[in-house]
Amino acid sequence: YEPLNENTVYYIFAPFTAKMFNDFLEKNNQIIYVSNSGGNYVIDDIQSMAPYLTNYYKKPLDLLKNIDLENYKKSIEINNVEKKKDKFVVLDECIQSVIGIPGIPLGHITQIYGKSDTGKTSLLFHAAAKAQQQGVLPIFIMTEGKVDWARAVKMGVNMDKCIKNEECMYLEEAFTFIDKIVSDVTMGELPHDVLLLWDSVGSLPSKDEVKDNEDGTTEKKASMMRAAKAIRENMRIVQRKINATRNYSYPKYVGLMILNQAYIQPPSFVGGMPKLVPYGGDAIWYSAS
Repeated sequence: YEPLNENTVYYIFAPFTAKMFNDFLEKNNQIIYVSNSGGNYVIDDIQSMAPYLTNYYKKPLDLLKNIDLENYKKSIEINNVEKKKDKFVVLDECIQSVIGIPGIPLGHITQIYGKSDTGKTSLLFHAAAKAQQQGVLPIFIMTEGKVDWARAVKMGVNMDKCIKNEECMYLEEAFTFIDKIVSDVTMGELPHDVLLLWDSVGSLPSKDEVKDNEDGTTEKKASMMRAAKAIRENMRIVQRKINATRNYSYPKYVGLMILNQAYIQPPSFVGGMPKLVPYGGDAIWYSAS
């Protein structure tokens, strides 16, 4: 607004800010104050009104400074959630130099996606072997049907000190199994830090995509984006539960490492670049740390 002139009468329409009042106070000797009710008040000696008006507009700030914020949080049932120290399944230094962190974080979801034969499963076996060395229980969810356990052993995985699930046929079954493991860790039924290793989410359909016939055959339903929907809906639950294991109130950590297939997406505009995108939409991407 314009600079104030010393010999001008100004009108202030309530409510006015403390900054506005202080500017007037410094540069003027007379103010006509128009109240909310429309009444006009002429103040010849504005200095006499300064303590009252200044204190009035400072009062909300003073109250905020003096409020017991912790008690107020308790009154609305919000408590400060203390987090445990970050914990990783530490990988080899060559991998650390590429990813920029010590390894696979526990209490988080990690997605590894890429085209076939680019080393995703090798990284999964390496993470499992390192987990065992560091006292973390690896739990495999192998859904591609072509796993080579002999290679896992060669990479250092002790098959007697892990859990394998190769029986999930649908996305929903895999997510149910993950939920069960997280719940067992949380309730003390499985008193271990756990790293869940899923290879791969892109190999499973949703139950809503297929129909199992009485003769044992499977019929493809007319569906659009059913797998992406199933992943999105289940990731909302899984992410919250896995992230919560970083809280002090939880006895152990659970981490989830998801391998995912990928495909080349054509450019969205003429002259654009194609890009590599994971299967099943963005749900895992958004949930992964």
